[in-house]
Amino acid sequence: DRPRRAHAPRGAASPRLRRFAAVADIACARHAGTL
Repeated sequence: DRPRRAHAPRGAASPRLRRFAAVADIACARHAGTL
């Protein structure tokens, strides 16, 4: 059994990582809207 560190629950992420994920989501959505 390998530790699944890549697929950790979002709630376990630190606030900084959660904020980065939100910014990345917004950037991705904006990029998808521009295409």
